[in-house]
Amino acid sequence: MSIDTLVLSKNLIRTAYPYLKYILVIKEISLGLEYTINYHFMGKGNPLILVFAVLLLYSCGCLPTKENYINDFTLFINEVQLDHKKYTEEDWAAMDVQYEVYATEKYEKYKDDLTSEERELIGNLKGQYNGYKTPYEINETIEDIKDAVKEGVQEAKGFIEAIGEAFEGEEDQEDTVPENKEKDE
Repeated sequence: MSIDTLVLSKNLIRTAYPYLKYILVIKEISLGLEYTINYHFMGKGNPLILVFAVLLLYSCGCLPTKENYINDFTLFINEVQLDHKKYTEEDWAAMDVQYEVYATEKYEKYKDDLTSEERELIGNLKGQYNGYKTPYEINETIEDIKDAVKEGVQEAKGFIEAIGEAFEGEEDQEDTVPENKEKDE
């Protein structure tokens, strides 16, 4: 496996991790519901058990809720807090995708159900993320400025050399011009 493949796999796992438990739960639910539906609606059991099973799943937190959203967002920010100094550009790109899901998509889904304290907590989590990312962005900007200055210095060097060569050529022409004027007179 190449390094790029490992980095891509790491980023994919990091991006998919928060959803992994939902995928596993959904798989279990679908298998259980398939059996339950076949058993209860094919005349062999009581349909109330199906309703009870769905309520049980909801009460145990297996279905997406605002509490799960807040907990998952908090865990995500804790992960960023622990590892932000090690993140590469690709890592930050993966974290940005995940952050946008929490900060925008899921927030929009649950914002009407959030209390003012929960909204403050979400605002704090958003601020923490931006606080951890800002030093990286500043360092990147400084590196970009350094590169631009180096490039500008090289460009100025080339400009000065070209101007110098152009003026050297004019000095040679000035020496020959008076001689031509004397010949014309």
